[in-house]
Amino acid sequence: MRWPAAAAVRFALVWVGGRASVALADDVDLALDVEDAAARGRAQVQVVEGLVEAGLAEAALQAVAEIRAAGSAPDALDLAQARAMHARGLSHEALALVEAYVARHRRDPAGWALEGVLLLDLGRVDDAVRALRKARRRASSDPALLNNLGWAELVAGDARAAEITLRAALVQDPSSRRTRNNLGFALARQGRDDEALASFRATGDEADARVNLAAACEIRGDSALAVTHLRAALLVRPDHPAALAALARLGTSP
Repeated sequence: MRWPAAAAVRFALVWVGGRASVALADDVDLALDVEDAAARGRAQVQVVEGLVEAGLAEAALQAVAEIRAAGSAPDALDLAQARAMHARGLSHEALALVEAYVARHRRDPAGWALEGVLLLDLGRVDDAVRALRKARRRASSDPALLNNLGWAELVAGDARAAEITLRAALVQDPSSRRTRNNLGFALARQGRDDEALASFRATGDEADARVNLAAACEIRGDSALAVTHLRAALLVRPDHPAALAALARLGTSP
């Protein structure tokens, strides 16, 4: 059984690699007073990635255009540009850019990792798993990469492999709520609901945990049990919007 690929985007998307923190002013200085060309290129990429992280994908793309117009674009700018394009909903165009980057830098795990995320977003699940596994062979301890791979394996229908990968991610980053949440879905897919609920409880309150388990039950086709968990969520938080919406979608009253 395959899980809907769209769920991967909702629960599992995490970019691999460092994130830049950018203090935004009216204008972003893209020239940057850095003498070394390589260091300047890295700094420019960080600025672009920081804009994406801040939710300013359009500004990031404008920054990319300015950097390229100045003729000083580092190769890694392709990945930052692809992330910005993906944030704008241009996944096909982003994938083409990343595929070209990977063809030039086949040993760079960041390229394979981003390609996997984009493929998963586009519903090419098996291709996404292959790309993410290639990234893992080159960056086996990256918790964000392991999280994405684990979710892709779950979407592909291999819940046991997903569990193993997600547990490996938690070894590297035990505090990741996103990974614990994804692990809950992997456990629920295997019918291990008590363990799944415990994992969901580690990421939020009891109501949120029940809603997540209900979603997992619904995905595996157990609507009756999903309703039970949704009603349990409403006993804790009667106005829980996700629980109310899910019950309405299932055609059941609270």
